[in-house]
Amino acid sequence: RNLRQAELFPRMADLSRFFPGMTGGATPPAEETSSASAAPEPQPAAGMMGGLLNPLALLTGQSMAPVPAPAPEPAPMDPGASLLAMLQAAAPASSAEQAEAPPAAAPAATILPPAATTVMAPAPGAGGVGGAGLQLPRGRAVVDIDSGNPAKKQTKVTAITIYQTEPGYRIGKLIAVSPRYICYGVRGGSIRVIHQSTGSRHLLKGHTSAELADISMHGEGDDCLLAVVAASGDLFVWAISIEDLTVVKGVELFRHSGEECSYSRAMFHPSRPVLATGDAAAGGGSVVVWREFGEGRAPLQTKHASHTGKVTALAWAPGDLVASADDEGNLTLAGKDIQPFGGAPVHSVLVAAGKGANGGYLVVTGNANNTTLKLWDETLETCLHEVSFTGASPGAFVGTAGMDPTGEFVVVANTVTAGNTDNWGIYTLSLRADQDGARFESLCAFSVVYPVLSCCLTRDTSVDAEATPLLEREMHAYCLQTKAIQMYRFRPDQISDAVPTGATVDPAALVAHAIPQPPAPTPAP
Repeated sequence: RNLRQAELFPRMADLSRFFPGMTGGATPPAEETSSASAAPEPQPAAGMMGGLLNPLALLTGQSMAPVPAPAPEPAPMDPGASLLAMLQAAAPASSAEQAEAPPAAAPAATILPPAATTVMAPAPGAGGVGGAGLQLPRGRAVVDIDSGNPAKKQTKVTAITIYQTEPGYRIGKLIAVSPRYICYGVRGGSIRVIHQSTGSRHLLKGHTSAELADISMHGEGDDCLLAVVAASGDLFVWAISIEDLTVVKGVELFRHSGEECSYSRAMFHPSRPVLATGDAAAGGGSVVVWREFGEGRAPLQTKHASHTGKVTALAWAPGDLVASADDEGNLTLAGKDIQPFGGAPVHSVLVAAGKGANGGYLVVTGNANNTTLKLWDETLETCLHEVSFTGASPGAFVGTAGMDPTGEFVVVANTVTAGNTDNWGIYTLSLRADQDGARFESLCAFSVVYPVLSCCLTRDTSVDAEATPLLEREMHAYCLQTKAIQMYRFRPDQISDAVPTGATVDPAALVAHAIPQPPAPTPAP
């Protein structure tokens, strides 16, 4: 054991290069770790660092979690360190956070032929230090996460807080973020709210004992709306604010029992205080849009769509449209109904506004567990591109998916905690639309220390909006992981540096099928 520790400590020390606050600085507040469900951890050796990335904290029983290679360049301290310092001085976690968690027929759309190309690992050194992304073949691409395709990179990480979450895949979101707040579920059904600028914290509790099933936020300032769906099917909406930049408050505006319809999903409009919800009512779910939230009055509601099964996914599209999908495989958008996966459940619907033809939008659908993503234009008539994730063993990949607010990237993280820890990672897929059509152009892979269970994507709001256009800002992935909540930073050039697949793949290793290509335009007479 001493030999294994001696080999691990030097590698962990290098992690301080890209994990701000790891040594000699602020560390996340350890009091938010649940002692009820955490496995006993060895005490650190004399002189070793504590906090989030204590190397001994990664040792449980007879297993040792592998540690990613050090980043090529040191990462400077970033503004997140100030948040950590403020959180460190926060009040101890309440009993709600310390409590032990309980055990955890539409027409078929046109699809691509069954031919596929397996994207293999790049040649050693391809794409420079840390590897580069790979251009994806047209038609169908299969990404084997066990083959190193592509080699995983490192990126800057800001630790937000220590909190252990029971492993397992959830369809809904477990974390919501605005420019001012970070909100996530804790044990016993409570919701933790953190003000990003001051580190002030508040716990929304007592409204339910059921665990969090979905969460969404609206608002860019200190006054926001927060919607929560509990696993019991109940729906709650709060107004979140902060007084004198010191005391965060949450006022319940609305609650609706799930006894009749059992709510399953909730999502705020990206720019207006309008909420879409999906449910699992007997006889078929429905999508309802809620408006005019206020204290002491019920919001207005309008039924938007009906489903034959439980609503599993929601997304807002331009024109105040709502895309919705269910566990019986149906996708509904703008009066059109398709079955993206031939009747198999749909667990994700993502919309990229302005990326389609003539300024239209693109739609991404994910199957059960998000092992396969399909790209569609707004007509939903033909699948434009398909990417599947697989591994050496069944169940090696179970993904959670999200859309970059600019519509430039789709992010998929592997939620699987068992098996090969090298499979833990975040994958970014860049979207491209030009005269050759729309497609997933490239894929990049990034290492993580803990598996990601849920994530929320934003663009950096700390920079000057006039000096730095939105597309040039970092993409931030706020990730709820098994042992921590952290924010991963992705520079646009870092997730767009793909090298051609043909330059790094042995043609003999590809699946021996032709890849369907878009038809060539017919020459004018």
